Formats: sequence, C-alpha cells, structure tokens
Amino acid sequence: MSTKCSVAILTLNNEDTIRQCLESVSFCDDIVVLDGNSTDKTLEIAKEFGARIFPQHEGKGKNIEIENFTQMRIKSFNLCKNDWVFFVDSDEYLDETLQKEVAQIVKGNDKMKTGRFERIAVVDGKAIDKAYFYPEMVDRLVNRTSGTHWKAGSRVHESLVFPEGITKTRLKGKLMSHWPDLARCKKKDAHYLRLAREKFIAGVDKTTWTSFLRGWWKNTLRAFRVLALAAYLPLRYANQNVLPFRYHMRFFWYNLNHAWHPAKWKALMHASWKRLPKMLKTIIVAGLILRLLLFAVLMVAQGQDIFVYGPNGDAVEYVTLAENMIQHGEFSLSPVAPFHPNDFRTPGYPVFLMLTGGGYGLYWPAVLVQIIASMGLVLMVYFFTRKHFNQNIALIAAALTSFEPNMVYWPNQLITEALFTVLLFACFYIFITYLETKKLSQLVWYGIILAVATYIRQVSYALIFLIPMFGAAAILVKEKSKAVLPAFKTAIFALIIPMLMLTPWMYRNAAEIDSFSYGSSFAVRGSIGKYLEAYTLQKFGAIPDDVYPQLAEVNGDAAAQVITSLAFSTVAEDPVTYMRIGLSTLVPFFASDGWFTIAKTVNPAFEVGSFNKTWSGGVGEFKALLDGYLHSGGMPFLAAKALYALLALCTILGTLMSLVHRNARTTVLFLILMTAFFAVGSGLGSYARFRYPIEPVLFIFAAVFIAWLMSKRTKRA
Repeated sequence: MSTKCSVAILTLNNEDTIRQCLESVSFCDDIVVLDGNSTDKTLEIAKEFGARIFPQHEGKGKNIEIENFTQMRIKSFNLCKNDWVFFVDSDEYLDETLQKEVAQIVKGNDKMKTGRFERIAVVDGKAIDKAYFYPEMVDRLVNRTSGTHWKAGSRVHESLVFPEGITKTRLKGKLMSHWPDLARCKKKDAHYLRLAREKFIAGVDKTTWTSFLRGWWKNTLRAFRVLALAAYLPLRYANQNVLPFRYHMRFFWYNLNHAWHPAKWKALMHASWKRLPKMLKTIIVAGLILRLLLFAVLMVAQGQDIFVYGPNGDAVEYVTLAENMIQHGEFSLSPVAPFHPNDFRTPGYPVFLMLTGGGYGLYWPAVLVQIIASMGLVLMVYFFTRKHFNQNIALIAAALTSFEPNMVYWPNQLITEALFTVLLFACFYIFITYLETKKLSQLVWYGIILAVATYIRQVSYALIFLIPMFGAAAILVKEKSKAVLPAFKTAIFALIIPMLMLTPWMYRNAAEIDSFSYGSSFAVRGSIGKYLEAYTLQKFGAIPDDVYPQLAEVNGDAAAQVITSLAFSTVAEDPVTYMRIGLSTLVPFFASDGWFTIAKTVNPAFEVGSFNKTWSGGVGEFKALLDGYLHSGGMPFLAAKALYALLALCTILGTLMSLVHRNARTTVLFLILMTAFFAVGSGLGSYARFRYPIEPVLFIFAAVFIAWLMSKRTKRA
C-alpha cells in the first residue's frame, strides 16, 4: 500500500541517477518532477514511475539551469497533492531503512513531528563516511500544515524554516548522494558561487562591513579547516572510505572563492562609498591628494631613498633588519657577519617591509600602503566619533585627521607611526564596542590586532595589561555585583590573547639573548630611560651613566632591566620630582608639532635641526627654544606652533566638555586614559612622532569643542 506522501524532485539531464532516486521513493503515492527542459532520457524514466512532470520555466528553451533554487522548491511544493512532502535531489536516493522510517512518520500523521538523518556521499561508486563535512544532517520531510516554509531570499543553498514545537527525531536511515566526476562538480560549484555572488551584489546597498567581514572570516577559516582535514583524515583512517584529497580541495577553493572574490569586495566598497556623506567624501579625497602630492614631490625631487635616508634614522634600521632576515635569516642590525641577534626592535615592521618589497630595495610600495591605511584611519575616526558623539563632531575629527600636517607627513616615511596608529585606533574601536555588546569574537579581534600593533611598535606592550584592567573596572562599575564573572572573563581574555601571540618572540629572545622578555626599546630609549635621565639631570646635573656605575657595563636588555629598576627605586625615593617632570612635559606633548621635520624632508637645505628643540619645563630652556626657532629662520613654523598650541587648548576644553556626555562617559574615560598613557609615556621627549599614535583621539576631543563653538556662532548669526 502506497504512503500518502508527495515527493518533490528538481531535474536537469539526470538520466544516470534519476532511476535509482525514483525507485527509492516509489513507496510514496505522488511524485512531482519539476524539470529544466532536459534533453536526455530523464523525463522518459520519470514517466515509467508515474511521475507528474512540470516545466521549471515556460517556453522552448532547453537545458535551463536553475537561477533561484528557493523559488523552484516553493513551486514544486505547491504542485504536490499531499500535506506530507519529502524533497529529494535527482542524484540522491533513500536506503531501505530510511524508506521505512519516513513511511512510519507519515502514517503517524503528527504534523509537529519530523525526522532528520545523515546524508552520505557516493564518490566513484563508493560510499564515503569520512570527510570534513561529516556528520551532515539534513531535514527533508515536512508537513505543510505545520507552518514549515522555505527561507526567503536565498537563491542557492536553500533552507527550511521550522516553527516552534516541531520535534525532529534522529533517524537511522541514510540519504545517499551520488557525486558526479570532479569536472562536473566544479562546474556546479561555479554556478552556485555565481548565484551567491549575484545575490550579494543585488543586496549590497543594505550590507554592512561588519556582517560582510563576519562572513568573510567564517568562510576563510572554513577553507583552511578543509585543508587541514584533507591532510589529516587519510592519515588517521589509512585512507579507508575517506573523501579523496582532490574532492576535499574542491571545498577548499569553493570557500576561499566565496570569501575572497574581488567582485564582492568591489561592490561593497562602491556601495559604501555611495553611502558616505558628501562632506566626508571631500575630506577623504582631499586628504588622499595631499598625501599623494607629498609622495610625488619626494619621489621626483629625491627618489625613493628619501623614505629610508630622510631626517629619521629609524628607517635605516628597519630596512637593515628586513634585508638581514631575507638574505641571512637573522634578525640583526649588524651590517656584516657576525649577525648579532637584536632585541631592541621587534619584527612587525621589518616583516611588513619584506611583504611590500622593502627588504629587496623597493621602498615606495610600503609608503603607498601606509597612505591608503591612513585614509582608512580617517574613516574609522569618523564612524567611531559619529557613533559616540554626533555627525558634526565626526566630520570635524575626520577633517583634522585628514589634513593635520603630521598626519599627512608620517605615512610618507618608512617608520612605524602610520601603521601602528591605524592598528591602535582599531583596537580602541573594537574594545569599546566589546564593552557595549560583550561579544567574545570582538575581544578576540581586539587581542589579535593589539598583538600585531605591539609587534610593530613596543610602546603598546604596557597597554596589554592596562586596557584589560580598565575593561574589568568599567564592567564592574556599570553592572556592579552581577558583573564579577564578566569582568574577570574580560580581563583574562583581553590579556591572554595578545600575550599568547607575543610569546613566540619572547621565547626567541630567551633562546637568542638569554632573556625571556619582549624587548628593550621602551626602557632603554623610551619613556623610562628618558624620565630617569631627566631626574638625574635635575638632581645631580649629570646623565644616568655618570650617576649610576652599574649602567657602565651593560647594554641591550640588561641595560633595560637596570634602568627600569633604578627608575622605580628613584620614584619611590622622590615621587615629587617625578610628578613635576611629568606635568611640565605635558605641555610640549600637546603643543609640539614636528613641522620642522616635514620642512627638512621636503627641503634638505633647511637646516633647522642644529638646535635643541626639547623642552623639559624650565623657563631658560623655553627661551633657548624660541631663540633657536627665530635664528634658524623658523618664524613661520613658530606661528604654526602657536596654532597647534591653540588646537591643543581646544583638545583640553573638548575633553572637559566630553565628560558631560553621559552615554559616552565610558568611552571618554577610556580615551582620556589612553591619552594619559602616551603623554606620560613619551611626553618628555616632546617629539611629534611620539604623540602621533594618539593624535586621532586628541582630534576627537578638539572636534567636540570646535563643533560647540561653531554651533554657538551659527545661533548668533
């Protein structure tokens, strides 16, 4: 006796597999074949089984591929006679156990009950039970009166939506799926990818970068998971019933293509650009033109060597490290053998130079990458500020980030500032977003990006410990007693993820230099060393090497450890002096512009570096600073410095005003803490490049005050 169940099948030239498919569903009393105008014997075979045959498309066209699978599924279901419907592909068949189980569920006639079962691939006539996608569970049996329906919007990889209350019983039977040869599999994959791509492009105006990048990351990870299992499974199971490697690679390339196809990126970038406000587009285009003009002037006037041998000597060291890594496999600053291991620099920027050609004598591509990244920073500043403040403040902050001379200049130099600043601000953006959403994936991305930033520049190493403490405190203050566990989780994950990524470099230092530490730059020439020097100059009128004999015979990481120890002990002995030094150096941190360096780069004959531009707070030093500017012909730049001091005043006033924003208070406090870290950490040198990483934050605060001032003037007008 036939089972009162309809079977819906989509067909197109399936004469090789349709007979076995129909035989396996012949226990059902209604078979519906929806055909794409096949030209082989598919329809003849279907008629043998009494199938009711309908065309997928009206007209005389032959061999028409499906362009919308969901649409065809719905059409086939509407043609079925029974409430119970089983859908099956023409290259699939039910084993005997599954046939009996489906018939039993249908006869029970409980519309809120269905079965799910495993689908098994049959490749070259052999059933495969070990592959990356196993177990592959499918739902094929539904009762249309239960409210089950097809998910709208999917042109390919269609899926059912089950209402609440549906019970899915795990069945023992299997759905067997014949795979065609690899060439036809790839052809089908190309068709599916095209449909998915066209669907994405059609709806790109409503697609956000967050959702797109989530899918991109998911498909990229899946691709490499396939690759790993393709290598592992044959070894694990001695290649018994394992999906062949060439078929596994089919899925590797499918997922990679799905994630990385340039048409999707191009469509989203075009749609995103169209969505931006006109003013922001103007800011971005003008900022890019300024950077490219400076790039062109430097290239034409002095050639690409200016990027390495310009006014900053650090670029030479980064290029040397990159060249030694390529030519000798050594991370060393030694120009010739023996290549002594170096721990003063970290490998992030040399690796970047290697990837962009800098280790092979091609320097300009790295500069162009930095220029593009700096424009990405402008966009991040805009979206971050618009989210936490408003549109007007966001546009002003973006304009400052785009046009301020230091922001234009440093991407045109082969040093860490430009890339580090982009990564650092991305960390801030993601971490603040995590505090709002508590999504662990965002915390993971924060940790990864902060680790990469720290590989590029050591100054952020301390942030690995500071930011988790702030995050935990913010959660505790906001949610109080209920937040102990979330605060602990935040602190642990935010600390562990970047530290795990930095551990390989610390092990390298332990093996090469016998010191399990991250690096010596921050202590030797960075904040700690400079503050200790300022302290000894004020107390003893001498540099630390002349005051402390233990510094005479150490260098590298050993010197860093001694300097750190001396700094902490002197802070404990005389905290007042250190506080006075720190507060006095906040002025040059906010007011130093660094535009002399820009002038020196554009015109090497402009000798403005012959005097000491460092000011540690003394009146006499300030007078010497002014005299140095005036006697070097730097009057225009002195005026520019005054303008920058005015901008610094806007920053301070804007910071105070920002604290009034109750909804953004956590964000504001976080940004203030980050500013204080860089001000205290590098303010003593009063170098513009040390302030550069935090300048986007300063511009946001300045924009708050400027926007307020503009609104007041508008009201008066």
